[in-house]
Amino acid sequence: MRSTILFIAILLFFKTLQAQTSKCYSLDLFKTNVIPPIEDRIFTLEDCVISIEDTANLGFVLKGISYKSTPICFKGGFQESIRQFVFSHAFRDDTKQYQSYVMEIQTLQLNEHYNSLTGVESHAELDVQFYIKDSLNRLKPFYKVELFDDNSSREDAVNTLLIKALKLLNQYAKSPNNASTLYSEHEIALKKLIKKYKLPTPTRGELLVKNVASLVKNPSAGVFVSFEELLANKPSVPADFVIPYFVRDSTEVKLFTKDARRIKAKFYAYSNGQELFINSKLFNQSNNAYKKVFQRGRYLCWPDYVYDAGASVATSVGAAIVSGILSGGRMIITSHVNKLVCVVMDIQTGNIFSASNLNMAGLLKDTPDLQTSYLNASETDQKNAKFHFMLLNNYNLQTNDK
Repeated sequence: MRSTILFIAILLFFKTLQAQTSKCYSLDLFKTNVIPPIEDRIFTLEDCVISIEDTANLGFVLKGISYKSTPICFKGGFQESIRQFVFSHAFRDDTKQYQSYVMEIQTLQLNEHYNSLTGVESHAELDVQFYIKDSLNRLKPFYKVELFDDNSSREDAVNTLLIKALKLLNQYAKSPNNASTLYSEHEIALKKLIKKYKLPTPTRGELLVKNVASLVKNPSAGVFVSFEELLANKPSVPADFVIPYFVRDSTEVKLFTKDARRIKAKFYAYSNGQELFINSKLFNQSNNAYKKVFQRGRYLCWPDYVYDAGASVATSVGAAIVSGILSGGRMIITSHVNKLVCVVMDIQTGNIFSASNLNMAGLLKDTPDLQTSYLNASETDQKNAKFHFMLLNNYNLQTNDK
């Protein structure tokens, strides 16, 4: 009975996720005020690679209690607008005088919604990895920045973050041996939270006593800063520190401090003592919320949307970064699909991935009857996220007490 009710709830949630989109809010990066050049710039960009699967929608404006979403897009196209803006501020012909780098944009997100606590809220994020080429023309990671902006308007946020990333590169390139190769505003925000609110020091990278059975049956209330804390069911941040703001029929939550300030640090997970919510950024770089886990056991499962740009596109981006060959730096992604998937976290390893016809049989290997059911299913069902959810739910029910 419990599994039937849970499965019905999952089906209903899948249905509510079918967000209706209307016209696009168009951004023009070159319409805002003129941005002054980067002072004392000592670098040039050889290329700008955009490895975001969704190349059409930057983010969404959510309106009303139904959270009807309208995509945010670029006037002139996603890739061309970004590349043109970046090169207009960071390109020099003289590569002998200026050190050359390759810029990879890994995350670029801008969302706006109405918050009953704070009113209209905009939030932008940008993750950039800069590379340098070695003597064999291979790309080597040089410097990474993780930035966010909650102060700029929707029209100015992207410009502000892109320029800040380039300025940070310029600053780091002047003395790379005296600074960390990662500049993360999320980590800075976490340290400020710990100091300001006198929070306990989070546990990271240290082995704690695992308590997975307790996590599955009754997750402790609080905020888990790391995977180690989640495994131990021992959150370092107390529950009364945060105010959860639930959206999408309580299947997503955003976290605020008691004084109604949005928490900008990236936590691993949150629990209200009954339900568990995983940071969606661990899997989906284009989303920014904590997703409700519908199934708890060996596999923690929740639904999420991903943008499927096609295997050939993903391969070309990945190959460019791994091999250091950029094919002239002109990668064209021509299509994208908003695809609903069953996201899985293997609690034994911490690996997070989407269930698919490529891995489902292996995930069910400890339950031969379920594995057989999957292998005997139609090709359509084998690729269906709802079918993946049902089988993994039954897997957890069969194995939780073993």
